[in-house]
Amino acid sequence: MGVWGAGLYQDDVALDIKEQYVEVLREGKNKEEASLEVIEICIDYFQDADDMIPAILTLADMEWKYGKLMPDVKESALELIESGTALKPFEDNKREYKKRIEVLQKLKEKLEGPQPPEKKIRIPRPYKCQWKIGDTFAYKLDGEAAEEKGWNGEYAIIIKVDNIVYDKTYTIPEVWIKITQNKKLPETEEEINKLPFLISDVCTYGQYLSDNYWKTKNYKIDLQLFHDHEFLLSYRWGIFNSSKRIIPKELKLLGNFQHIIPPKNEYLLNNKIRRILYWHIFPADLNIGIFYDKIGNYRFRPCYNLDYEVNRMKINRVLKEAGKDFQEYLKYLDENGIKY
Repeated sequence: MGVWGAGLYQDDVALDIKEQYVEVLREGKNKEEASLEVIEICIDYFQDADDMIPAILTLADMEWKYGKLMPDVKESALELIESGTALKPFEDNKREYKKRIEVLQKLKEKLEGPQPPEKKIRIPRPYKCQWKIGDTFAYKLDGEAAEEKGWNGEYAIIIKVDNIVYDKTYTIPEVWIKITQNKKLPETEEEINKLPFLISDVCTYGQYLSDNYWKTKNYKIDLQLFHDHEFLLSYRWGIFNSSKRIIPKELKLLGNFQHIIPPKNEYLLNNKIRRILYWHIFPADLNIGIFYDKIGNYRFRPCYNLDYEVNRMKINRVLKEAGKDFQEYLKYLDENGIKY
């Protein structure tokens, strides 16, 4: 897991524990249940010699913040701090080591002092967006973010294709998005079909392998999936709708269209993971996670998915765990002209 600083939450494990704790509280769990459930859900962290340090410290801090600090969690966190164990991951980094000392001292003082009153957690009411499959909307793009992309005055054409259950509470629309090119609203299904899709994500060969290897038990890649580029392309987004009130009034329903031509060789990401868009920053969100090269008529900024060295390391780890010979796999890629 990644660590990028001495701060308590500058760690992937810490952020995961934080998210899980808030989530179980929102499910209505009391403090005892919440503490035990987070440990159960994240048991791999708590059983790992390295990951258990940020896991315990973060859980203690989160429980304290919500006035729900459990005695055993407090005791474990203080033991890590007082024994010096919590400093070990930073022993080789003098600069971060000094910062970490300060972070741990503040946490120690916090845990040993009085905690705030127990906070009540707002439990979200379940909500299901009532859009139907095929419902197609137009949303005018304006403002600074739209201007930067050259989209000011254009329309995002939003087409519902499925549902996504988000945060175990909300059923939100999964959509394709097209962008007009002449600031004119399309009036027919034929006109909508002529507009280009907006790409939501890319998948490299390495990512595809790590996503699919365990299902297929075969490191051979289906080359037919990779059509005109070195990447698989995704086009689906989720739009966060937690109630009717947050849907913009200026959103215009164009109609319900059942014959929208899907994008070529669309790659559906595993586990319904989608880029989630929020209405209050909608134009700015439309370029999240895409990359710098040209595809169709669009140019995108760098994305972590194109970090080939990281993907190479991921492939290596996956194949080693499966008992495969990494050199055999690299030979297969080279023979097929695949960039990894």
